[in-house]
Amino acid sequence: MKKTKATRDNWTRMVRQLAAFKKRHGHCRVPANYPEDAQLGRWVAAQRFKRKVGDLKEDAIRQLDRIGFIWVPSDETWTRMCKALTAFSKAHGDCNVPERWPADQSLANWVQSQRYRKKKGKLTSDRVKQLEKIGFSWA
Repeated sequence: MKKTKATRDNWTRMVRQLAAFKKRHGHCRVPANYPEDAQLGRWVAAQRFKRKVGDLKEDAIRQLDRIGFIWVPSDETWTRMCKALTAFSKAHGDCNVPERWPADQSLANWVQSQRYRKKKGKLTSDRVKQLEKIGFSWA
């Protein structure tokens, strides 16, 4: 199917909105229900879905990659939180983030979530190994 001028113009406009979001927030993790720009949130979610089902052209993927598009937000969150845990470990000598840690409550919550996920068998062996390499304690 050939793209119409209106379709190309919409694509260009949305890519510009995404670039502006990144400039303002420092990342491309636009929530699907983004209240400040619902159209951008829906568009970002649609691009993820289109790629997942093989309906997004390679040139579009490359263009979004250049901006820093986040294809799988949960993977990006995992990487970011592992880095934060590594920094915590270097600063404190262990990975025992307090359950209620005001300096970074999201890290504290994430650590508890990893313990729960492992207990329930929902954490991949690769992620278990990665955490153990950092010095993670499961207790």
